[in-house]
Amino acid sequence: MNFFDRFIFTPQPKMWFVKPKWLKAVIRVFGTLIWLVYPFLCFLMMEYINFSTSDVHVKNDTGIKMITKLFDKRVSVIVLDLIILYLISALLVLVFKRLWVSCAVLGLGSFGLSVASFFKYQLTGEYMYPWDFQQTGNLDILTEYLNIHIPEEFYWILGGVVLLTVIVALTKTVLPIRWNVRIPAAIITVLVLFATYGNTSAAVQLASRHGMSFSNGGLQETTNYSANGFIGGFTLNVLASAVTEPEGYSESAVNDIFDKYEGSNEADGFRNPNVILILQESFWDVRDLPGLVISENPYNRFDEITSREGVYSGRFATTGFGGGTVKPEFEVLTGLTTDHLPSGSVPYQYVTSDLEAFPALYKSLGYHTMSIHPYLPNFYMRQSRYPLIGFEETYFIDELKKIEDVPMWINGGNVSDFSFEKYIEYFIEETDDPLFLFGISMEGHQPYDKKFTEEELKVRVDCDTYDEDLRNLVNQYTHCMRNADGALGRLIDYVDSSEEDTVIVFFGDHAPTLGSDKAAYRYTGLADSSGFYKENLKTVFTTPFLIYANFDLEESTMLNEGKDNVISSYCLMSAAGELIGAPQTKLTEFLKDYQASAPGYNSKMRMRLTKDQKYYRDSHMIITYDRLFGKKYSVSE
Repeated sequence: MNFFDRFIFTPQPKMWFVKPKWLKAVIRVFGTLIWLVYPFLCFLMMEYINFSTSDVHVKNDTGIKMITKLFDKRVSVIVLDLIILYLISALLVLVFKRLWVSCAVLGLGSFGLSVASFFKYQLTGEYMYPWDFQQTGNLDILTEYLNIHIPEEFYWILGGVVLLTVIVALTKTVLPIRWNVRIPAAIITVLVLFATYGNTSAAVQLASRHGMSFSNGGLQETTNYSANGFIGGFTLNVLASAVTEPEGYSESAVNDIFDKYEGSNEADGFRNPNVILILQESFWDVRDLPGLVISENPYNRFDEITSREGVYSGRFATTGFGGGTVKPEFEVLTGLTTDHLPSGSVPYQYVTSDLEAFPALYKSLGYHTMSIHPYLPNFYMRQSRYPLIGFEETYFIDELKKIEDVPMWINGGNVSDFSFEKYIEYFIEETDDPLFLFGISMEGHQPYDKKFTEEELKVRVDCDTYDEDLRNLVNQYTHCMRNADGALGRLIDYVDSSEEDTVIVFFGDHAPTLGSDKAAYRYTGLADSSGFYKENLKTVFTTPFLIYANFDLEESTMLNEGKDNVISSYCLMSAAGELIGAPQTKLTEFLKDYQASAPGYNSKMRMRLTKDQKYYRDSHMIITYDRLFGKKYSVSE
């Protein structure tokens, strides 16, 4: 036995059922050829499933047509996708030796990941992100709410994966190299890749070299995954995962930002009113769609309430569109910015200890702080992170079901806004101390195509440029807005009849998707296939908000009484606190100045900033980094 046979090569397994050597060789060549083409087939499978996630009004370009479009316009992205898949396949062979094991792991893993993304999109309107692996505890809960039709072709695809894997297994083909060579080779390959692309600058260069930009991640559904496909979109999120220290970050830099602020006690006669903060899912003014004719005003109560004296309302600037509720939510609750966090990330994943936030501020004032959300407890890591930002009690769907005094009615596939509003009334009445309550509604969540029957719809929309499917989609969404508006009106009526001082802070988290590739917006002139027109960014990246109280509010330096305000998400609670005379922190005073300098600033609007505005933007980024990743120089003593 020579050196190579003893220390490097190993023989192929015996193939007892075949006698001729030439036939054995042919069979093994056949198995090797399947293994070689297998990653490419996995690529086609994943992208086909990815483009099967769309709403009912898909531009009839899903599946094969969209893959063809990728080959036509995104060849550089496909090259990177295939490099990744072939590299994974090679590493699997180095580790496991047997080609069929590589096929099984890659094939079943690819199928499972893309189908999981399909289910997630159908349920939440969002694709699979790398961060979702931190939320695998949700899977058993998600299955309780899944009522999703699985396309028949998915079963055929799975059958094909299994069949090809079995064929490769029957050829008994292995990589004829001993483990003492294979395992070190695999380890060295992984270490070289990590050393090469494990920093942000290298990741940016890699993405740019293959025609991808980290800016695409800001609009995951409409830009990243649609433009780059599933593998490219997922890869871009992985490459963008590093959080870098902002330029100029130091203790002295933080002190320079906060030295001009002192914080303050509450205003004279602070009444400790109940503070009810409501995130209304996908609450956006559908009347902003040009050419849309609506049979009745779906925002009747909102319009009436915001016309009253002493009410502050207008547009709430959000970086979300079609999904990603957690980002505007996090910004409202903490006063921090998510603009510079990795695309597709969940802000709460960076909250690992107590964080100064508005719930914690009101808790320190003697408030009872709670949150309600008629949905899954671990979604976006809320259940584990809410206590760290100051919530004493959290009520998700299972806890809310146990409250016998409030009927949990389902409407459009989710807990109705009627029940949601009744839960808020219930907790106001059941809580003796002043209440800080944050609620997230669910009825308005997509998908919209089959939420209500024709008989249930109370409002009708029409548009000359819409086909029947898109008209139905917008109609379904508009009915959601009508129901949300009615629930808001009932809550305001309740507050008006209550003897307890109460302030309502109400906002929508983002505009709805309304069809694949922004269909409802494209066909009414707000966008084209490349994205939203710059002059329309304020329309699609702002939602309605209001601040209403059943007592006289203080004067505001951040908002004007009436409907013409525009406020950034992270400034909303600072403005509300000023109006009710609540204590101010250094951060809330900083946010006052930020709002005065750049009212309603939103990174998605591509605003041209002045030197002063850039100072506040950059300072806000430093404060956010300091509190989430840094030394916490900005935290109150």
